[in-house]
Amino acid sequence: MSKYRLHSQVDSSKYSTRINPIITGNNQDIEGNKITDNYYDDNCENCSDQEIYNDYNQYVKRSFDSQHDPISPYSGTSPPTALSDVPNIVTMYDELNSNTQNLVLLRLLKRCPVSTLQFVSSLILPVLKYDIISLLPVELAYKILSYLDIEDLYHCMMVCHGWKKIIDSPGAELAIWKQKLIEKQWYDEEKIHAILTEYKQRKLKAKAKKASKLLLLQHPNSEYIMAALSASNSNSASSYSTSSSSTSSFSSMSFLSNTNNNSNTNNNSNNNSSLTPTKSEFVKNCPKNFYKRIYRRNHLLNHNWQHGRCHQISFSGHEQNVVTCLQFDSDRIVSGSDDQTINVYDTKTGQLLKKLEGHNGGVWALQYWKNTLVSGSTDRTVRVWDIEEGRCTHKFHGHTSTVRCLIIVTPTENPITHKVEPKFPVIITGSRDSNLRIWKLPDIKKDPPYNSSDYGNGSNNNNPYFLKLLNGHTDSVRAIAGSGNVLVSGSYDHTVRIWNISTGENTFVLRGHREKVYSIGYSPELQKAASGSMDFNVRVWSTTTGECLFNLEGHSSLVGLLEISPNYIISGAADSTLRIWSAETGQCMSVLNGHQAAISCFHHDPKLNRIVSGSDGGVKLWELCSTGPSRTNKLYSDTRTGISKNVTYGKYVRELIRGVQGVWRVRMDERRLVCAVQREGGRTWFEVLDFGSGLDILNDKDFEDVDEDLEEMLNKAKELNTALQQKNKNPTELDQMNTDEDICSCSNTSLVEQHSNLTGISNLSNNEDEMNIVKEQNHQQLNPNFDSLMAVDSNDNIPPNN
Repeated sequence: MSKYRLHSQVDSSKYSTRINPIITGNNQDIEGNKITDNYYDDNCENCSDQEIYNDYNQYVKRSFDSQHDPISPYSGTSPPTALSDVPNIVTMYDELNSNTQNLVLLRLLKRCPVSTLQFVSSLILPVLKYDIISLLPVELAYKILSYLDIEDLYHCMMVCHGWKKIIDSPGAELAIWKQKLIEKQWYDEEKIHAILTEYKQRKLKAKAKKASKLLLLQHPNSEYIMAALSASNSNSASSYSTSSSSTSSFSSMSFLSNTNNNSNTNNNSNNNSSLTPTKSEFVKNCPKNFYKRIYRRNHLLNHNWQHGRCHQISFSGHEQNVVTCLQFDSDRIVSGSDDQTINVYDTKTGQLLKKLEGHNGGVWALQYWKNTLVSGSTDRTVRVWDIEEGRCTHKFHGHTSTVRCLIIVTPTENPITHKVEPKFPVIITGSRDSNLRIWKLPDIKKDPPYNSSDYGNGSNNNNPYFLKLLNGHTDSVRAIAGSGNVLVSGSYDHTVRIWNISTGENTFVLRGHREKVYSIGYSPELQKAASGSMDFNVRVWSTTTGECLFNLEGHSSLVGLLEISPNYIISGAADSTLRIWSAETGQCMSVLNGHQAAISCFHHDPKLNRIVSGSDGGVKLWELCSTGPSRTNKLYSDTRTGISKNVTYGKYVRELIRGVQGVWRVRMDERRLVCAVQREGGRTWFEVLDFGSGLDILNDKDFEDVDEDLEEMLNKAKELNTALQQKNKNPTELDQMNTDEDICSCSNTSLVEQHSNLTGISNLSNNEDEMNIVKEQNHQQLNPNFDSLMAVDSNDNIPPNN
C-alpha cells in the first residue's frame, strides 16, 4: 500500500506542490515517525513558497483532528481514494517540480514489493537503452569497432544480434579484421595470395564435378543413380572429422569461428552503399569471414605456443649420425647428415619420402627452393636434386676442399635502385679452399642433366652453369649471407668481405675481429651485416660504406650463431647464453639465461615474436618482445639507448623439448617446430610439434563435392541399377534390361571421361568464364539440354556459405 495519498478535497492550484502522509491514530505516519510541526520541514525539499507551505501544514493538522472527531465522516479512517481519483493524482504529479517528483517516486518505490519493482524495471530499462552502433552509418560503426581489442569485440558480439551481424558482415572483413591483421603484423600478402589461389582452384574443381552430376539427372535411370550418390555422400560425410583438441579449452574465442551459414550478413545494407563495390568484389573472390578466420587461426596459434598445446610426432633418422642442416615447409622436411645422405620426410606424418644418395662425404650445407635442392659436401662437389623424383640432376666440380656453406639467391627488387637483382636465381658456395663460387641455378625440368667430370682439381671452369670465382680470403670460408646483389662472407682469416654478386667485385674488406669469424648475418632492409667471432665479440657493419658501426661485447666464449632482422640482432654463444641487441643502436636489450651448456642452435622470427633455442637437455621457447611483433623499438624507445621503456625482451616462456642428450638443429614457422635431437643411445630423432592442428583456414564446407570420386560413384550406381532390375526380371524384360544396361554403361563411361576432362581443365584454367565455355563445348554433344542444366547452376557467384 502506498505511503502517500493526495486528498482530492485539497485545492490543487493552491497545494499542487505539497503531499500529505497517511496519518495513523497515534499521531504517527505509517513508518512510525511522530508528526510534529517540523515534520514537513524535515521531509519535504525545495519548499520555496512559505505561505503555501504554512497553509498546507495547517490543513494537515485539521485532517489529523478530523480523524479523532466523532462527528467527522473520516473519523478513525483515511480519506477514501477511488479509481476516479487517479486522473487527479496524475495531474497533480505533473504539476510538481522535478525535485519533488523525484522525492515522491523515491518514497513510492521504497514501499513497493519486489513484483512491482520488477514490473517497473521491465518498463524502464528498454527506454534507457540507446544503441548508438546500429543507429550510426555502418562506416562509422566499423571505424568505432576497429579501435577495440579482441576481448572487447567478443563482448560486443554478445550484446545483441545486430552488433554481431555488423562485426561478421563482409564490410567488417576489410574495415575491422584486415586492419587487426595489419596491426598484429599477421597480414602476409604472399600467404594470403597462396590461400586464395588454392581456394579458387578447389572451387573450380567443385564446379566441374557439380556440372557432371547435373548431367546424371538427364539419364533414364537417374532415380537409382542419385540414390547411389546420396549414399556415397552420406558415407563421405560420416568419415569427415576435424581435430579440435588444441582449441577446445579456449571457449572464449568461439566467437571468432565461422558464423552460421544462414545468418544474414547484409545488415545495414542501406547505409553501406559506399562500401558495396569493394565488399562485392571481396565476397566474390574470398571465402566467408576470410580475414576473421586468419585472425582466429593466428590468435589460437599464439595461445597454443604459449601454453604448449600441440600435436607431437617423433621418428628416427640418420641412425647415430649428426644432422648438419635442416629445412622444412608444410609438406616436407629435408635433412642433411654426415652419413653422406639427404633425407626427405613428410611433415605431417614423419614418413620417409625420399633418400637422396650420391655424395661421397658428409653433407654440410644444403638449401632448397621450390622443388630444387642444392647440397654441398666434404667430397668437394655441389649437387642439384629434383626433390619430387629423388634424383640428382646436376653435379658441379670446382672447389678443392669441403663445401662448408651455400645459399640460393633469388631475384629481388632493390629498394634503392628498384632493379631486380640478380637477373636469375644463383647458387653461391663457400669452401675451405678459401674461395667462393657463383653458379646459375639449373631449371631441373627444362635444363638437361649435367655431370662435370673434372673431379676437384679446380680447373673445371668450362661448366655452363659456372659464373664467377670470388677469391680474396686467405683461409676457410666459414659462413655466408646475402640478398639481392649483396653477398657477405666470413672467414677464418679474421675478415669479413662484401661482394657484388652481379660483377663478382670485392666491394669492402672489413677488418676488426682478432680471431676466426664463425657466423654471418645480413639485413637488406637495414643494409647492415653482423659477424660473430672466436674473439667473443659481435661486430655490426654498414654494407654501403664498409664502416664498423658497433662492436658488441658481452659474450664470454665463441659466438658461433647469429641472426639479424630489422629490429634485432640475436647471438648465441658457447657460454650457454643468447643475447638480444638493438639493431639500431647496438645496445644489449636482454641476456637469455637458462641453458646449462653451449647453445648448439637457435632460430628467431620477429613477425612471430618468438625465439627457440637448443642446447644439451632440450629446446626452450622465449618471447622476443612483451609488446608483441607490432611494436618497433623506435616507437617506445629511449633516443640514446634505443631500448623500449617498460618493455621486457627475451622473457622465458617454457621448455618445448626435454630429456634429450643434444639438439643438432631447430627450425620453426608460425605453426610448427622441427628439431633434430640426440636421444639416449646416441640415436638421432626428429621431433615435430604442430601447434595448429585443426586450425586450417579452408575446410570442406567451403566447397561442393570437392572430395567425391565421381567414377567410383557411377560404378556403384551401375551395380545398384543392375541389382534393382534383376530383382523382378522376366525373359522378355531381360533383353530390354540388357539393352538399357548397355546404354547406361556407355553413358556412364562418357560421363567419367567427360569428368576427367573437366577436372583437367579446372586445374589449368583460372578463368571461370573460359572454363564455362569449354564445359559448354564439351557437353553439348552429350546433352542437348546442357544450357538449361547450366541455368540451374547459375548461382555460382553466390558467396560461399551464404
